[in-house]
Amino acid sequence: HIPSRLLRRCICCDNQGHRNSSCYCCDLAGITHYCPTPIMYNSPSHKRMAAANRKRVPEGPIHDLWRVVENTTPDAWQKRTSALVTLVQLIPAGSEYNITQSWYNSPPILRHLANPLSELLLDPRSTVVKRTCDSLLELFQKCQADARYLLKDLMSAILSVHAQTVAVIRAAVQDMVVETLRV
Repeated sequence: HIPSRLLRRCICCDNQGHRNSSCYCCDLAGITHYCPTPIMYNSPSHKRMAAANRKRVPEGPIHDLWRVVENTTPDAWQKRTSALVTLVQLIPAGSEYNITQSWYNSPPILRHLANPLSELLLDPRSTVVKRTCDSLLELFQKCQADARYLLKDLMSAILSVHAQTVAVIRAAVQDMVVETLRV
């Protein structure tokens, strides 16, 4: 059962409950009229820009990662890291990246990843941090300039990890930052 506060009308579906085949959320959940996740996000815009000109971009996979990280205990680290790996695998590489406007090529939407990624980076297990760093490096390589604000938002967590005494964790984060700055 999905709490009513989480139910949002999917804008991809019409009012009669007919499912739109291109709706990510409806396909994922198999729901026709109401979607279990808020799939639309008004991207921030410059103050002078009219509200009508704001882009509406789906953020389903990001919300899914948030939900996994928030609703699982740190002991379920395999589920948490696999959710991040799944999110990164959804990002196309190469020339397919810029074909469509989506959540992965929107810097304001990518910034929503900062909190769950920070939590994964600050995990005391070296395996979790290494897998997170590998996924982050792949994300930064695929998204490049679109992820620059995400890197900025993650910097406080990165500096906290760098102050750790565990050399394996510190080295993994340091290598990830060096490789990311080369991209």
